[in-house]
Amino acid sequence: MITQQHLLQMLGDGEVHSGSELAASLGVSRAAVWKQLSQLRALGLEVNGEAGQGYRLGQPYEALDRATIQSALSASACGVLHSLNTLWECDSTNNVLLDGLNSEPLPAGIASVCLAELQTGGRGRRGRRWVSPPGGGVWCSVSWTWDAPPADLSALSLAAGAHVLRALQQLGCEGLQVKWPNDLLADGRKIGGILIDVQGDLAGPITVVVGLGLNLIVSDATRDQVNADGGQPPIGLYELGVTRSRNLVAADVVSALVDMLQNYAGAGFSRDKDFWCANDFLRNKPVMVSGSSALSGVAMGVNDQGYLRVVAEHGEQLVGAGDVSLRLNPQESVR
Repeated sequence: MITQQHLLQMLGDGEVHSGSELAASLGVSRAAVWKQLSQLRALGLEVNGEAGQGYRLGQPYEALDRATIQSALSASACGVLHSLNTLWECDSTNNVLLDGLNSEPLPAGIASVCLAELQTGGRGRRGRRWVSPPGGGVWCSVSWTWDAPPADLSALSLAAGAHVLRALQQLGCEGLQVKWPNDLLADGRKIGGILIDVQGDLAGPITVVVGLGLNLIVSDATRDQVNADGGQPPIGLYELGVTRSRNLVAADVVSALVDMLQNYAGAGFSRDKDFWCANDFLRNKPVMVSGSSALSGVAMGVNDQGYLRVVAEHGEQLVGAGDVSLRLNPQESVR
């Protein structure tokens, strides 16, 4: 039976393939090929029809390869790795690891990694769906367990963002910033996001799953979908001139997250705070905070626990949770 995965692998070379060629190779009818191509478009992929010739992907496609990713991990990440799996489809990589840990808990100090081509239930800020088409980015999660929770657990998403930002800067990216509490921006547009899930007892042991969505290629369809959902305009890493392969970028960011986690209990957020504040998108800008209580003021960075510092009408306020947007004027904001 034809699958989206097999069809995408055939189109991955970027060349034009006729409908009859695809149908013959896959052993199905041209109507079945056309149906699957329509489904790939619905996932956010740009599939162009060349009149009288066939079909071509509008963007390059490199399938996830477990062996390539694992062989390119840092030595320290390899030393604590329990498993690294690549999936074609899942609801979210965070959920895959959480479900696995529920059935087979891992001892402290061991990492598990999951990457997926396609997430059907990826989560973004404010409950929005994270649009994650096949080949469009790196959608991955890393799990880690501590016998006792680190003191700076509240700042974990900030530390994760800082380490991923460093990894991307080493690829030559410029104009990258972090946005409290868990967004990665490039030229003011969203290139990635961090999502933390925590399970366990605060007395220990405690397990975290750090999820990362990193855009590599943003098709027009994906951009339109994000804009329609009211999300921050997206941008892809390859728009910034990066040429590193998708699998090697995946190894870079997975290494960054694993290395951060294995040192976090001792180092905490303190070693990343200055770097985070130096790359803070909101710093010294007027902001609006929505959540359990509304707040307007000027963002002044974060404290040692990762709380956002906002100078409001009645002095400095610390914000531990909420959605923050730039306040352009009393009637307008940008999230």
